[in-house]
Order: sequence, then structure tokens, then C-alpha cells
Amino acid sequence: MTRQSGKAHGSLGPDSPATLPLGQTTDEQFMAMVDQQRAMFVRLADAVAAGEELSRLDRKVVAAALKLAASNLPDSPPRSRGSAHRARFPHGDAVLEYYAMIRNPTRPIKKTPAVEALAEKYGVSIEAIKDAIKKHGPAAEALFE
Repeated sequence: MTRQSGKAHGSLGPDSPATLPLGQTTDEQFMAMVDQQRAMFVRLADAVAAGEELSRLDRKVVAAALKLAASNLPDSPPRSRGSAHRARFPHGDAVLEYYAMIRNPTRPIKKTPAVEALAEKYGVSIEAIKDAIKKHGPAAEALFE
């Protein structure tokens, strides 16, 4: 919580673009949601850097974001230009979307349709989405506990 406003850094209202059901947003709504999430992370980073007291939820968000960032660090050096191109998509975003879809309190989506929808959205195989969930799932899931 900030000392000036008394509101949690990441507070979102029920009509906030960040709370719209996934897969049912317009491009403008999606961009508004992304912008709002980026702003929330910047506010949290500024609060941490300033030594402000954080709410329990804010601490959990910061911890989960750091774990997700750590899990996104490469396991090997970058490939040379001549190597085969590997499908690139935002693994962390896809995994966060997956958990948001299956844990949506009002309209949860079953796991298999959620994976299929994300594979189609990102233009990758179902196996690529499953691999991302396996690798980044624990960090992303912590946000939804």
C-alpha cells in the first residue's frame, strides 16, 4: 500500500481492462490491460526501490514476478544466426493467461481447451504451450493462490 493514497499498488476494479475475460477482448481492451499491468509492475518496482511498505498481495506479486523472470533466463547461450529457428512466443505471458483462464472464478475454461486456444493464439504447437506451462507454471501459479 502506498502511504499517500492508502490503496494497494496493484488494485484493480471489477470493470478494469485487466479483469476482462481472456479471449474475449478487443485489441484496444487487450492493450489497455497490458498497459495497466505494466504500470502496476512499474509502481511496485518504484515502491520496492523506495523502501515503501508493501501489502501482502503486493509482496506475493513481486515474488512471483521475480520467480517468473528467473525462470525465463536462458539455459544455454543464444544460437548462431545459421541455426534452426525456434518458435518464439512470450512464454511467461502464455502461462499467466493459461492460469487466468483455468482459474477464472466466473467462467473457468478446462485445461485442454485453454492450451489449444493459447497454441492457436501464439501460433505454436500444443506441445510448446505444455512445455512452457511445465517450466514456468509454478511461478505463474503462485500469483493465483
